[in-house]
Amino acid sequence: MKRIIICLTAILFLFTCTVIPAAAEQETEFMRLEDIGTIEAPLLAAVRADYHNDTIISSDILPSYVYDIGSGLYLTELSVKGYGYYSVMIYEQIGGYIHTATSPVPQILVSDTATLYDLSDAYDSGIIDDKMLDRLSTLDELDLVEGIYEEPTVPVPAPADHTKPAVTAPPAEDIPETMPEILSTDVEVYTIEGDRIALGDADGDGTVSIADATCIQRHLAFFSTGVIELGADADGDGTVSIADATRIQRYLGHLCTITGEPVG
Repeated sequence: MKRIIICLTAILFLFTCTVIPAAAEQETEFMRLEDIGTIEAPLLAAVRADYHNDTIISSDILPSYVYDIGSGLYLTELSVKGYGYYSVMIYEQIGGYIHTATSPVPQILVSDTATLYDLSDAYDSGIIDDKMLDRLSTLDELDLVEGIYEEPTVPVPAPADHTKPAVTAPPAEDIPETMPEILSTDVEVYTIEGDRIALGDADGDGTVSIADATCIQRHLAFFSTGVIELGADADGDGTVSIADATRIQRYLGHLCTITGEPVG
C-alpha cells in the first residue's frame, strides 16, 4: 500500500511539472479597453510630451482603440482634439512584416515611462519583438502582412529636349525676292525642314514687325503659345526673353541690326 502511495505521488509531481508550466506558457488574449481610466494618467502625460503641449486634457484625447498587450504595454491609435493631420498612406518594414497605415498611425504606450512610440520605433527599440509582432498581426485594426516591402519603381520620363533644331543658312542667291524688307544683310535667315525663318519673325508671318515684339511679350506672359521660338530668339542666345522683344523694337527703330550691331 505504501508503495502505491509513493507511485501516485511521483505521478502527481510529474503532472504538476509538465501541465502547470504548459498552462503558464499559454498567452492571454489582448484585452481591448472600453474605458481608459486605468491608464489615463500615463496616456495623458505621454500625449502631452508627444505633442509638446502641457495644456492638453484627458477629454482632448480621442482614441480609436486601446489594447492591453501585456507587460505594461498598450497598443493605441488616437487623435487629439484641435490637431489635424494629413492622411498619408505609409508602407514600412517592421521585422518580417509590412506595415501599412494612414495617419494617425498606431502607437505603443509604455505606461511605466509614460512614453508613446510609433510601431516601427517600438520594434527598433526592442520594446516589442518578433513574437509580439506575430501576435499583433492577428488584430484586424493593425495592417501587418508577412513579406518584404520593396519600393515601387516608377519610370522616370526622359527629359524634354529643349535644344534648338539644327538649321542651315541658305545661299544668298536662294533668298526669295518676295521678302525684301526682312531678308537684307542685317537679318539672318534659317531653313527648318524646308521652311525659311528670319530671326525676329516670332509669329512666322514672313516679316519682322512690331507684331513680333508683341507676340514675344504675350508668349512670356502665357497669353499665347503661337510663337516660333527660333524666330523669336532674335538675339540668338538660345532662349526667348524680353530682350528679344527689345531687340526687335530697336531694329524697327533703326537703332541696330537684328544681330545687335549698332547702325551707322
